Amino acid sequence: MRYFLRKNVIAIVLVILALAVAAWLWQQNQANPNNLQRVYLLSDFSSVAGKDGYQEQVDALNKSIEFLRQATSTVEKFEIYDNWNEVGLRKLSLEDYRGAVAAWEQAIGINEKSPLAFANIANVYKSFLQDYPKAENYYLQAISKNETSEPYFPDYEGLADLYSNYYTEKSSQVEVLMLSGLDKAQALQNRVTFMIYLVNYYKLRDVEKSDYYRQQVLAIDPSLESLLP
Repeated sequence: MRYFLRKNVIAIVLVILALAVAAWLWQQNQANPNNLQRVYLLSDFSSVAGKDGYQEQVDALNKSIEFLRQATSTVEKFEIYDNWNEVGLRKLSLEDYRGAVAAWEQAIGINEKSPLAFANIANVYKSFLQDYPKAENYYLQAISKNETSEPYFPDYEGLADLYSNYYTEKSSQVEVLMLSGLDKAQALQNRVTFMIYLVNYYKLRDVEKSDYYRQQVLAIDPSLESLLP
């Protein structure tokens, strides 16, 4: 009888230890979404688990993580950066928004001069996590990181969208923002793009301003009249 009880006690203790280890591993994974020792399952993503078409995203995510896990000092820095960006995109598609942000923060740690990861994080904070001050901060960083001779319109457009549709207490900044991009633009097409945005932005807000920017566009290229409101 004592032997039987002793065996039961040992079995219970082993079960408790196994559960404790499993709980610890789960906590480690939650605390560190960039754990490169982890292999993801579709069930790890509760928002999409059981839905069709997402297993391919999980497979692609694990492929990028496998690359990062095996990366050595001989791997080019841009390849590591690209794979962290890829991890972020896959997690975004799997609706793991904070995991996506964490991956892009890793990409920034690899190359803080590239605007791509900053813009990706800004988009997530704007559209999914609804943290508008953080979204603004990352958009501004993305804009400032652009080292080309031309401003990158999509980053300006993303920030303008934040101000006009989400962070509306800053809607007065839209025109200032777009004019700052226009001021930096050298290529004629890029300048026109910024002005057309203002034509459309003011169409239902301030007809006089909309018409002003419309005339500015037509002064550059009259053939664009059919594209303007």
